[in-house]
Amino acid sequence: MDGKQVMKQPNVHLLWDKAISLLDGEVSEISLNTWIKPLEPIGVEQGVFILSVPNDFHKTFVEQYASLIRNAIKVAGSADYEVRFQVGPAEPLSHTVRTEKKASSPTTSDESFGQASLSRLNPQYTFETFVVGSGNRFAHAACVAVAEKQGGRNF
Repeated sequence: MDGKQVMKQPNVHLLWDKAISLLDGEVSEISLNTWIKPLEPIGVEQGVFILSVPNDFHKTFVEQYASLIRNAIKVAGSADYEVRFQVGPAEPLSHTVRTEKKASSPTTSDESFGQASLSRLNPQYTFETFVVGSGNRFAHAACVAVAEKQGGRNF
């Protein structure tokens, strides 16, 4: 986190609990339980209320609730904080200890795996020889789009 340590505020958990209870009437129960309750307050840094999210997908989705969360925190604590979502544990990063494990068994190289995989493909099955009809037009378009844009978003 930019080399700065976020100090835990003694009231962030209480403030967050109040904000969640205020959001209970603003969003559906499913959205509250799925997207908002899993958030963990980390602390307040320079007027920014920092919440921990489990992963990037969760962060992307919960950002649509940022203004609602900001208003709920404002009402709950009578302070107008900006809201920032941080992927990872609720503890500041300076407190985590990383250990690297070495692989216990040798892994296969991508080259040898790739050759074995490619040899099982039938060379006659290509997009050029695929017959597109009314029943599979959408599937064909989706497959072509994925093949042309490899490495895109996973969701």
